Amino acid sequence: MACFDSLSRASEIPELLVHWLFRADERRLTHLAALEDELPFTWVLVPLTAWREAARSAKTYYERLGLNPGPILADQLDRIHALCPPALGGEWAAREVLGLPQRANMPADRNQARAMAPDLVKLAGPAPDEQTWADEVLRTRDWNNLSSMIRDGAPHIAARCAVDNQILPPRLTAAVRFCRHESPDEFDSRYLMATFARMALGMGEAGR
Repeated sequence: MACFDSLSRASEIPELLVHWLFRADERRLTHLAALEDELPFTWVLVPLTAWREAARSAKTYYERLGLNPGPILADQLDRIHALCPPALGGEWAAREVLGLPQRANMPADRNQARAMAPDLVKLAGPAPDEQTWADEVLRTRDWNNLSSMIRDGAPHIAARCAVDNQILPPRLTAAVRFCRHESPDEFDSRYLMATFARMALGMGEAGR
């Protein structure tokens, strides 16, 4: 119980969880990646600023040890990618900070994202009014019958939080997590497009 309480408290500080991802071996990384099934957070809501901070900290750590951080952190990001798919937006931000190549079909940098902005906006789909989305979630009691507005809007809400470094209250966080677990592939694709579009259009500070 004490261990669970500690992890639950840690889930309130997403920056700490990202630092753990960078330092974890494969066994611990597997455990960390699965934490959102038990704790009140979800990786898609972790601010991109947390990923950038963790990447810089990890780079400094290995440099102080006299090691080349590039290959070490590239390998760790590959493991994170394999074990924690919803962290892909954060991985993109970390790779940008570290000067590592981005994955295929991802913008190479923010300049390319800006050039792709019209296509990204189309792929992400229409964004909901944030207050309307939140009100709809708070009114909903049966989450097995969530409206299409809630489901379609959740990736946009997650992208706003990631880019703008905003925190959702617990019930809205739970709604985003539920929507992703219902359809992870579709959610992740639209979340990434919404995240890149938001950065490309200069909305929010975290992507600058």
